[in-house]
Amino acid sequence: MFRKITLTALLSIYINGSSLNINSLGMGGVDIAIGSNSKSTLLNPANIPSTLDRFGVELLSSILMNSRSLKFIKRLSSNDYGDISELMNRNIGKSLNIIGDTILSIYASYGDSYRWLIGAYENVVGEFITHTGFGSIGAMESFVYRDSTLLGSLNLIRDDIRFGFNIRFVERYSTIKNYTIGEIVETDGILDYFNNRYTKSESGVAFDIGGIYHIDRFNIGVSLLNIGDTKFGEFGKDNSSSNIGISTKYSGTLFGVDYIDIFHGDIEESIRFGVSRELFRGLGVKSGVINGNLTVGLYYRYSTLNLSLSSYRGRYQLMVSNSW
Repeated sequence: MFRKITLTALLSIYINGSSLNINSLGMGGVDIAIGSNSKSTLLNPANIPSTLDRFGVELLSSILMNSRSLKFIKRLSSNDYGDISELMNRNIGKSLNIIGDTILSIYASYGDSYRWLIGAYENVVGEFITHTGFGSIGAMESFVYRDSTLLGSLNLIRDDIRFGFNIRFVERYSTIKNYTIGEIVETDGILDYFNNRYTKSESGVAFDIGGIYHIDRFNIGVSLLNIGDTKFGEFGKDNSSSNIGISTKYSGTLFGVDYIDIFHGDIEESIRFGVSRELFRGLGVKSGVINGNLTVGLYYRYSTLNLSLSSYRGRYQLMVSNSW
């Protein structure tokens, strides 16, 4: 009955303030008019994956960090005062960040008429700033932000036009705390920094619309996210954003351009370019530009196995997935 289950692991990369679709990073993050997986619906609701069978299931999970952050996180669970004090001093002034997200979705296609998707999406961003342990700021400042989202999406298909609509129920959590060395030692594990008695929460409901128009060899995608702004009480709001993307395939090469937040974004940060081409029996290359920086990648597909290696600003992404 189910067409596929996709399991994805991502290691050793950190992208500041971003939750890019991990499957599109090597192509510069271009995704509005392409739709590489179920997470693409968060950028354009018209991108529900298609399935040859009636139902599909998809699980995508990723952790993004640099190698220094990984070592820091491992040692943070130590119960030794001296070890923690040394760890704080060794990492003063260094970038210690972690981004993780998981989406689990069930989706279905009904001929060429419509598609639906329901899913749960969890996104976490954590930043840790270390100090010597003296003074009011303590040994470590911790800033953790987490969104838990229930997603419902519907696509209507009419000839060469696909229209999409999202409704998202979002619970937003914030955990901001200055920890002493003693508090760090007494903390049971890393998960306690992401949800503890200092955590505050606000909820909101978000609406998105989008569409994809196919003409000749081109796909033109548009989306309006957070219609009317999505408000989260004392946490402020997520502003509406208008986005557009174009993709085409010519002589075996896929080209794509996205413009994110047309009316408010900085041009250099908003425009994304990407190309992808299969070279030989499932082996292909990707490249693109995002935030003014070059991304490059290799991918390999064999039967149900998918491998991808991408580079962005000197950091590397390894993705391994399997579908069945």
